[in-house]
Amino acid sequence: SAGEPPDPAFEATALDGDGVGTRPPRARQDGPSRRPLHTKIHLIDSYYLSQYSELMDVTDNWTTQLRKGVLELCVLNVVGQAPVYGYDIVKRLRGIDALVIREGTVYPILSRLKRDGLVITSLQESPEGPARKYYELTPRGELVRGEMNAYWEVLKRGMDALKKEFSS
Repeated sequence: SAGEPPDPAFEATALDGDGVGTRPPRARQDGPSRRPLHTKIHLIDSYYLSQYSELMDVTDNWTTQLRKGVLELCVLNVVGQAPVYGYDIVKRLRGIDALVIREGTVYPILSRLKRDGLVITSLQESPEGPARKYYELTPRGELVRGEMNAYWEVLKRGMDALKKEFSS
């Protein structure tokens, strides 16, 4: 049936995307098979690899979209704690394994947040070199951050309830 690995005794020349042979199986013969065992194993391995690959494509796309969706909230939460230097935001977010953050990811978000009036910047002298740009939430940024966190909590509770229903 679809979704199940092929029977090793099945001697098809190829497998389609559902793991079903392209020709009907031959009647089982007494004695040794014409096809070597390693070829049969290769057919099964190819089936599992194609299923895993398709699953990973869907999963990778979903996790990428999810990370993009929550990254702005994460930045607002870091900036909302205290005025913070841009690179310190990057370091804090890198501590969350699932986010997979690069420096170039955070700065465009900070620029957009500033343009939208959610953060303000200030230059502060640094003992380690040139002045640094610090980010801080505006009152509007605090409101947006609160709304986004409230929505996140509602969404999380709903997801947790669905997981409980699924596991019951």
